[in-house]
Amino acid sequence: MIGLVKTPITVKNREHVFHQYSIETDNRDELASYLNHKKIATGIYYPLPLHLQPVFQGLHYQKGDLPIAEKVSEKILALPLYPTLKEYEQDYVISSIKEFKSDSNGIN
Repeated sequence: MIGLVKTPITVKNREHVFHQYSIETDNRDELASYLNHKKIATGIYYPLPLHLQPVFQGLHYQKGDLPIAEKVSEKILALPLYPTLKEYEQDYVISSIKEFKSDSNGIN
């Protein structure tokens, strides 16, 4: 899926205990809509970067103060992840993302 999404980094000899599996893509909203049409649930856990969320207003951050965090928050999409997710369901999610890339003519 290179060219469409960035997946979480894994480190050799380390095992991550994912509570969510989020990817980064320039076409987040379009991909989410496409996957939803294929009955694949997605989520956006942090539609605003942390520094712009109401709970942190007292810190007086403004839009533009942390541009990388702001840009990433517009690209992150959580994919299905739960203990009973079957391998064939994982394959369906992966193939659907690849299909989106193909249908989008490789839009990045």
